[in-house]
Amino acid sequence: MVKGFKAFQNSKNFGSPNTKCLKETEIGLIPEDWDIKVFSDEEFRLKGNCRCWRNTHPKAEDDYKNLSQFVLELPQIIYKEHKTEIKGFILIIDEFQVLKDLGDKLDTFLWFLRSVIQNQKHTAYVFSGSINSRDSIIEKIAGKDGAFGGRMLNVEIYPFSEETVKNYLNDKLPSLNLDESGFERFYKCTNGIPFYVNTFAKLLQKNIPLDDSKVKKEFKRTLPLIVLHLINQWSRLTLHEQNIITTLIDKPLKRKKIAESLNITPGSLSKPLNKLQNLSLIESNESAYCISEPILKAWLKKEYHEKGVFPFSSI
Repeated sequence: MVKGFKAFQNSKNFGSPNTKCLKETEIGLIPEDWDIKVFSDEEFRLKGNCRCWRNTHPKAEDDYKNLSQFVLELPQIIYKEHKTEIKGFILIIDEFQVLKDLGDKLDTFLWFLRSVIQNQKHTAYVFSGSINSRDSIIEKIAGKDGAFGGRMLNVEIYPFSEETVKNYLNDKLPSLNLDESGFERFYKCTNGIPFYVNTFAKLLQKNIPLDDSKVKKEFKRTLPLIVLHLINQWSRLTLHEQNIITTLIDKPLKRKKIAESLNITPGSLSKPLNKLQNLSLIESNESAYCISEPILKAWLKKEYHEKGVFPFSSI
């Protein structure tokens, strides 16, 4: 049973593995110019195939803490054994917003993470993900009172400009035939947000002229697919939380006005408002709350226009 492995590449030209130059090893297929060192650790066991360059994640049992520590310490161990060949590691942890699913255990995990990496001198960490810059997890990671004591740099990626989006589409999707009015509508629909730019562009018809009216029609047709991740979030909200969002459809409202619209007390809004802000579904600007996801707002308006009612959980 393979319980752990170290992998490093001898080749100076690091890149995507060439599927024609692979060799079979104890951990599966790997590039020919990679060396593999396999070792065991009786504190935990790995089940399933472990591959060093594929998105195959080993399943752990018995000792999760030891396994996570092994993963985090591995780059530093490799550096120490091969310091003449490599200068260090950059470990990129994508979609870090899912750490919020840890709930009350999030702080414990972040402090554990700090305890492991604070003495690593040749390993840098990059956390990336799609999340509102005002989300509470940002403060827990990059804030001065967070686990890393304000030493984590926070870089916000802003929506792309029209010029950047146009150049990107011309380069990546030359078969997308948008005229000037069609592109303006496309940019208005996506707000230059990379995720929506990519998703909507892939759903649009190719090799046919697309003007303003056609792009608008296509946006309405594909909206349920573009907004799918938000629909999943919406379906997990309580009816009370959904009602709060729908009261903000037309314009931002202060807490007192939201309470009046729902015929409840302002104090009862604290918990749901905080939750919706943590989910990046709403945000507060100058004491007024608004829907932070324009795509979600567009979908809700479309549902109401077509069915005469919002898609509440109880309906």
